[in-house]
Amino acid sequence: MSSYYRRHARIFQIAGLLYLVPCSYNPETDQFEQKLPNRLAFAFGIIMTVPFWYFDLKFMTAFYLENISPIMAAVGCIEIAVYVSIVSCTLLNTFGRRNRYTRLLNVLFHADWLLDRYESIEKDYDNRRHFVTLMLAVTTMVCCNMLYHRDMNVRLLSLSVAMKIFGVCYLTVVHRICVGAIGLRMKQLRAFCQLHQVRRQAREQTVRYFIERFEHYANQLRQIDYCFSFPLTMIILLVLIEMVYLLFDAFTILEFGRPAIMENLEIDYVQWSLRQLWQTIYGAVVLVTVTGCQNTCEQLQLTAQVVQHFHDEKNRNSRLTKRIQRFLLHNLDRKRTFSACGMFDIDYAMLHMVFSSIFTYMVILIQFDQLQPDRLPYTNVANHSETLH
Repeated sequence: MSSYYRRHARIFQIAGLLYLVPCSYNPETDQFEQKLPNRLAFAFGIIMTVPFWYFDLKFMTAFYLENISPIMAAVGCIEIAVYVSIVSCTLLNTFGRRNRYTRLLNVLFHADWLLDRYESIEKDYDNRRHFVTLMLAVTTMVCCNMLYHRDMNVRLLSLSVAMKIFGVCYLTVVHRICVGAIGLRMKQLRAFCQLHQVRRQAREQTVRYFIERFEHYANQLRQIDYCFSFPLTMIILLVLIEMVYLLFDAFTILEFGRPAIMENLEIDYVQWSLRQLWQTIYGAVVLVTVTGCQNTCEQLQLTAQVVQHFHDEKNRNSRLTKRIQRFLLHNLDRKRTFSACGMFDIDYAMLHMVFSSIFTYMVILIQFDQLQPDRLPYTNVANHSETLH
């Protein structure tokens, strides 16, 4: 395996046990393989989703849906549905695409004798810091909630939600590592071309190596979309709903000058602060995903243009020139952005779309909530994350 994989080997080993990826690396065959522990992890995960469904639905309904207005309850039902199904849907998606996952990982992390010599570039794609930061943030928040909440039911529900957030963060980092593998190879290809650009006698061989590897790794962009699009779409939907609740909560703060209060449940500033910290984790998940995809897309575009430097203006009918022209024409129609189920691209434009949607939905919710004839006052409409987190 490549040194890039070795940097993140521990992350993938645990991901295999959680069935976030359906295979594990076998050092004897130097390949990713679907092993018995991976199948057992899938079976155990599916079996455990049933009691978690019952537990989450029971306590989320009791703590949340009974205390809010009908319009907010409708939105709350959507959020609860996403929460309770995100684990099972992710496991089923991984199982259904297990063969594609295995082929993808074997391509992305297999040793490449030509490009692995530029190992120093990998430092820019070391995601262990992102992983540790997210895991420490989740662990710290869980500990704070366990210490603060006294009710055992609230503690259990908070722990259940924290486990789902842990899985969301973990899947996000795994996706970023896979995306980064393509960006890394593109950057290594540019270093390879720059090194061999001055050697005119080896230009044709250099262009052949370049095009073969560019096509090989660039084609994995579509495979990553096939494998990760469905769970990523659910994660983005969850983040969108959570951010709407965050802004709605901020509205109540600005309107009344204090945190919202639900019936028979006072929410102090400590609880409100904990809730806002939880929301920052959702924002971090989106940023980690978008920045990783955007960086790789930029590397693809920059690398595709490098081959132009080998173009021979003096001999436009040469075999080398024609091959470069065919590559550049083919690259015009190439998919160069990551997407979520083909509905939208995962790039900086997506951030604008998400934030625009958040403000739009928040305004709609406030307007509909105000039209309720017997609605609860805004001081009774609190972000349910208080009880969940």
